[in-house]
Amino acid sequence: MLKQSLEIFWLNITIELRSRTIINTAIAFALSSLLTAIFALKVANASESVKSGLIWLIILFAALNAISRLFIAEREQKTLEYLRLNANAQAIYWGKLLFNYSFLLLFTIPLILVYVLLLNLSVPSWLNLFSVIILGSLALASATTLLAAIVAESDRKSAIFAVISVPVLFPALLIAIELSETALFGNGSTIDWKPFLPLIGFCGALLTAGSLLLESLWEA
Repeated sequence: MLKQSLEIFWLNITIELRSRTIINTAIAFALSSLLTAIFALKVANASESVKSGLIWLIILFAALNAISRLFIAEREQKTLEYLRLNANAQAIYWGKLLFNYSFLLLFTIPLILVYVLLLNLSVPSWLNLFSVIILGSLALASATTLLAAIVAESDRKSAIFAVISVPVLFPALLIAIELSETALFGNGSTIDWKPFLPLIGFCGALLTAGSLLLESLWEA
């Protein structure tokens, strides 16, 4: 299964490098939202909680806008059935998840660094901040990969994907915002792992659900 998952991961990278649909969509949305918030809405004068929440809202909606087509493009091009004939559902899930997570990390890390630079923030603990990014991106990836697979079977896929994704991701988003506020504006330079446990639990639950449910969902 590992070999099949890596092959699907590399296949998605190759497709994205040719079309650049996902990354271009996410970058365009994120940069326009970020510049609007900083220069038009003057978020630099906002409270610490607003500053922490804004960047994750931008990441969330940019990711949802781009990832909504994670399975849809293959469904529309009639290639998903061929993929399912040559790989089991779990291999497809983990390959897509790995691609999704890699994209989110490569997208989120530079975006948050630009955000920190433009707002001239002094980060007390970079380890704390990168831990939030790694786990927050994993929470986004685990949820959106499973939900994208589910809505690929339905009509009006992109609209349904956004509607069901936000409630599912809302708890993880709140945790990520609180952790980001501590990482960006806290006083400590060391990392306390106890506040990360709910986010780790969320990731574990969604990863387990995706691995176990995807095959039965597709066969239903």
